[in-house]
Amino acid sequence: MAPPTTPNQTNLHPLDQAQTCLQTGRKHEAYRICHDLLAQSPAEKPAPGVAWGRLSSICDALGDVDGAALALKRYVAARPKDLGARARLAEYLGEAGGIDDAISVAGQLLKEIEARGGPTAGLLRGLGFFHAQKGGFENAEKYYRAALKAAPEEAVSWEQLSAIKRFTPGDPDVKTMEALFNAPSKPANIKNRIPLAYALGKAYEDLGEVDKAFACIAEGARAGAAQTPFDASEYNNAVAAIKAKFAAPPRPAAAIDDCSAP
Repeated sequence: MAPPTTPNQTNLHPLDQAQTCLQTGRKHEAYRICHDLLAQSPAEKPAPGVAWGRLSSICDALGDVDGAALALKRYVAARPKDLGARARLAEYLGEAGGIDDAISVAGQLLKEIEARGGPTAGLLRGLGFFHAQKGGFENAEKYYRAALKAAPEEAVSWEQLSAIKRFTPGDPDVKTMEALFNAPSKPANIKNRIPLAYALGKAYEDLGEVDKAFACIAEGARAGAAQTPFDASEYNNAVAAIKAKFAAPPRPAAAIDDCSAP
């Protein structure tokens, strides 16, 4: 959900125009409008109607992660108590390559949420991911294990942990995942069952137990496919529509020299 807009809303025409351009497929024009707004100095008061939160959402929809991060950074500066926006800012910064900034934002936010006794597993996983991107796998593992401790029912933490470690014979993590996977009270929530299947499959692959690895990964794939029904006709129509929209005009055949002569 997009963060609420800032109070200064006397004229939303630029943002409305960008939104309309986005919705009607004029993405280049929407991008230009957004960057005209972002070109203002952060020290200046936002131009009339510029709501940084909304501008960030439009940039995100355009696939402009850098613009989304900049706009949301300005929104957060005005609304520091919006914890959801700050968490999203950390994500944007990470996606834009600002890993150190992402770690800083997420780390400060983690302290505040912990002080309030709020849920932290998702933020801990985010910090683990950021550290893994930097090659700091020890720190990443620390955060993933903290996420498992904070919310042991969220198996996605196992999947992320398995991605950064090499399992060896006798690894206690394998036994723990096996116990969860094979327990009579299997995770009823499919969103937890799927990542656990992939995590255990990765572990078996590391151990050279190919048949077990394939069985787990196949189960995860089947369960995932069941959650996202595939309509081949709808997919083909969507692809055809995109191709038609961007199809280049026919070009005359180019003359080719006779290369048969020695």
